[in-house]
Amino acid sequence: MADTCDVGYGTFEAPKGFTFQHTGTKDSFMGTLTRNADGFTIAFDIGHMAGTHMGESRQQDCTFYRAHRINGIPAFTGIQRSASGQKITTEIYDSKRPEAPANFWAEVTKDSDIAEFLLIVSTYTPKIKEHP
Repeated sequence: MADTCDVGYGTFEAPKGFTFQHTGTKDSFMGTLTRNADGFTIAFDIGHMAGTHMGESRQQDCTFYRAHRINGIPAFTGIQRSASGQKITTEIYDSKRPEAPANFWAEVTKDSDIAEFLLIVSTYTPKIKEHP
């Protein structure tokens, strides 16, 4: 039902009908996941140099904000106004763990875009590195 997208630092599931593209950077793994039917695109930036795209410091800029967990890891999701309507952003990151931050965002035009975004992002699983 879904393909597994490996982004170096972890994986997430992409439903059929989406195209995965690595857009390339040297310091993090950036890319897009685009729904073929209408062009809805989820962008991502994952890695130690990806920075933090959502969190408490951005809560005041959001029309909706929630701290939650994805696969047991702290996550922060916010919806902000944008030039084209609304933008949803999720960051998955625990500063107490060695895994790299994972940031996902998308411009949304309808409720089903938000649902699709959350269903995909909630499948993110970091690769756990063994530490001596």
